[in-house]
Amino acid sequence: MSLVIESQHRVAKGKTGVVVVVAGRGPLLDGRAPSHVPPAFRPDPGRGPRTWGNLVFRVDPLAYAGYDRAALQFGGPAGGPLQEALGENGFQQSTFRFSAIDHPLGMLPWMPSVPGDGSVGVMARYFQSPVPPGSTAAEVRERLGGAPHIEVLHVDFPPPPPCTVAYTDDLKVATQRYLDAATAGGLGSKSVWNKYKGADGAGVKVVDVEQGWVFNHVDLKLPGNPLVYGKNLLYQDHGTAVLGILRALDNTIGVVGMAPACSLRVASQWETSTTWNTPDAIAAAAQVLRSGDVLVIESQCELSSGSNEFWPVEIYSDTWNAIRNAADKGIVVVEAAGNGGHDLDTGLAWDGKTLVVAANWFTDNDSGAVMVAAADGGLTGSFTRQYESNYGKRIDCFGWGTDVATTGISGLTTTNGYRTDFSGTSAATALVAGAITSLQGMVRATTGSGLAGPTLRTHLKDTGNGTLPTYGLAEKIGQMPNLAALAAALKCASV
Repeated sequence: MSLVIESQHRVAKGKTGVVVVVAGRGPLLDGRAPSHVPPAFRPDPGRGPRTWGNLVFRVDPLAYAGYDRAALQFGGPAGGPLQEALGENGFQQSTFRFSAIDHPLGMLPWMPSVPGDGSVGVMARYFQSPVPPGSTAAEVRERLGGAPHIEVLHVDFPPPPPCTVAYTDDLKVATQRYLDAATAGGLGSKSVWNKYKGADGAGVKVVDVEQGWVFNHVDLKLPGNPLVYGKNLLYQDHGTAVLGILRALDNTIGVVGMAPACSLRVASQWETSTTWNTPDAIAAAAQVLRSGDVLVIESQCELSSGSNEFWPVEIYSDTWNAIRNAADKGIVVVEAAGNGGHDLDTGLAWDGKTLVVAANWFTDNDSGAVMVAAADGGLTGSFTRQYESNYGKRIDCFGWGTDVATTGISGLTTTNGYRTDFSGTSAATALVAGAITSLQGMVRATTGSGLAGPTLRTHLKDTGNGTLPTYGLAEKIGQMPNLAALAAALKCASV
């Protein structure tokens, strides 16, 4: 059984890209849920399987002719057939996918409407509804595939683990070699901190999107309530490690973040302890950022829950639109490529059942995010693609994928732990985001504002501004930012 998902995206110059993806098994096919699924969604021995998937669908503008916002349902001459089809198949109530934005329909000034949409922005046309108990993903697709006014749909699964790594018990922090000069294999933080104004990230706002953190770590101490959306729920060790790379305090203990003076907040993929919504978290993060600020997506997704086939989160159309809208606002979105080992250029061939991603889809449908791969060889300065990292022409940059020292925990009550083993595209993405935040601080101190995403990506891809992997661009992981070269190329102001 398989779920066919068709996702259409409006891209630059009016082109439309189409991706067809397949989830190999439905969420309730065998009554079991993978280990990362919260207890509330696991099978109940006394009552059978529970629902833990969400139907996500986008409606065409005609469906709004009879839409009743107060009742959260479709009706009238245009919406009636859609509501009838949803009701007949057990979907009793549909809610806005992007609920973080309190908006009247059609009043979305920062969300550009797709040509032909009339007054309804594309992000206002996404809805979600829990999959009825006992249903498989394949059955949902079969029942609703021909429903009127539904343009695209997919079944959304709980966020998978961001990266599988082991915590080290050794709390002695190794030298943060990634802070060294590019000639020594680092990103060059030490080369710019005391040379250029703003190199500590002062004046730059950052939001980290993932699943959990420890805010009161002695080397972080985030002020107030840094959570702009959702619930601090899972994988706090991962989030704490990311925050340490970005903004560990410049004090007399522990490690130092790459941009220790930046303003750092977070957004969780978990709306509540039992509901998740990655694109809504991204949209909420974008609401508190300006052009030139940084939005970090420390997450990956699965096409079939528990498959361990990890892809960039933008593979789904709702998440792609959330990223694209943030990028269009001038925000620099930094997105993990994911730890699936996939060549994003080739896609997978049609075998009669599964067509996952068309060749060159990620390149042809550029979301505007800086996409980051991971490399081995940080301690030696000889970089090669990490086996687990996704790769392809779409990749902008790489970072260290092993041996990254940062803040850590060994239990939620630990507030003074450190680790030297942070890894994968999670570590690489945090490093590249830290470098970008430092660079934006220098640019802001020089010109009064940061670079918008497209301009920044152009500089990041200039081969004079980065460290190439051992086998050059043929590795298809981009290059690692060299902060000293970037600061010089952009004529940043000296201290």
